[in-house]
Amino acid sequence: MISMAKNKSVCLVTGATSGIGALLVRRLIAQGNEVRIILKEGLSVGDEIRKLPAGVIPFVADLRLHIKGQDRELETACKGADTIFHIAGAVYSHKFTFDELVNINVIGTENLLKAFINANGRDAKTHLIFTSSVSVYGHRGRNETITEESKPRPDSPYAESKLMAEHLVESFHEAHPNISYTIVRMGTLYGRYYEKPSFFKAFRLIKEQKMIFVGSENNHLTLLHEDDAVDAMLLAAQGKDGLNKIYNVTDGINHTEKSLFEIVAHELKVPSPKRRVSVLLAKLGARTQNITSDEFDFLASDRVISIDRIKSDLGFSPKRRIETDGIEMLNDFKKEFYETGKS
Repeated sequence: MISMAKNKSVCLVTGATSGIGALLVRRLIAQGNEVRIILKEGLSVGDEIRKLPAGVIPFVADLRLHIKGQDRELETACKGADTIFHIAGAVYSHKFTFDELVNINVIGTENLLKAFINANGRDAKTHLIFTSSVSVYGHRGRNETITEESKPRPDSPYAESKLMAEHLVESFHEAHPNISYTIVRMGTLYGRYYEKPSFFKAFRLIKEQKMIFVGSENNHLTLLHEDDAVDAMLLAAQGKDGLNKIYNVTDGINHTEKSLFEIVAHELKVPSPKRRVSVLLAKLGARTQNITSDEFDFLASDRVISIDRIKSDLGFSPKRRIETDGIEMLNDFKKEFYETGKS
């Protein structure tokens, strides 16, 4: 099992109740670390805490700091933190304007780093693990294998906000060298603990034989299992080899839209989709089919991502495969939507 340093660490986790956040917290607690989490204020705070393992230390603060007094709560959470895992953020959907994305993903990150400095002083050390996205490269790879040296070409409000946050993290390190960072640009996450409505939506369309290929059926899609995502973050946090670097993190497989649909169709015992629609027409009809912006961007993307750097530097080796570990989600789908008669 991948673990932190042998000495007990003080870890602060934002987005602790997300799929990968909850898994990360469990791993950190099991390793004997002190784990603090940031939760947004609301009626569900108690329920969210109960989902996490005993031993977590909760602090309630919205990273936007739009409620008086939350800056002090955030500073208290940051006091003495050796490692900060910054997972919280807004995803790209029609629910958020660009200004809201910036306020959450960029300003929220800035507030977190400022709180650490205010709590510990300008010379204090910490290591920030920042979760970003391969979407910063844009929808299309322009017939290239994308490495960390490839030029980002964000073409969505979400991707723009994540790249802005990356630049902010780098700038903080330049101004405060003792605040080191590792940026992990992740592929599309999946797994049993990750939020599954998007996958279930696609499974239902395939089961009902209503799914249509968006653009070419051979466009390349990137995936990452939640367990492998947590492994990557822990590897980034445990030594010096990953300091102040950017890493692409996927399962290392060049999936296509066709290959993924065929896996699902086979397991659901229905014919694989055959029809196609242009990206433009699909985008125009996405909202009427209840397809969110991030779901559409995933289906329309075409990126071949290299993970050679994180494999070489940190020894990352993805262990999960959609052909086997994705079946768990399909079984959950069958149970929820078919055994209960909700289809």
